Amino acid sequence: MTAPIPRDIPDLPAVPGAPALSPSPVPATAVVAPVRHPLTATFRLLTALAAITGVTITLLLGSPTRHRSKTGFRLQPPVG
Repeated sequence: MTAPIPRDIPDLPAVPGAPALSPSPVPATAVVAPVRHPLTATFRLLTALAAITGVTITLLLGSPTRHRSKTGFRLQPPVG
């Protein structure tokens, strides 16, 4: 909301009334409140937990050289 315009300002035109809403090409079903889907939310949560668990297990059980080689970093042999 905007603040009302005071009438004591000279040469200020009157504020017209609220404009009527024009018809919209968007159907009303596109702007209604979303419906909750608890089964879908549970599935997405379990999928995310499975992915996090898989990554954690891979990081804990894998060797550091294997993880570094996937990033493009190569270990150099000792010099000397």
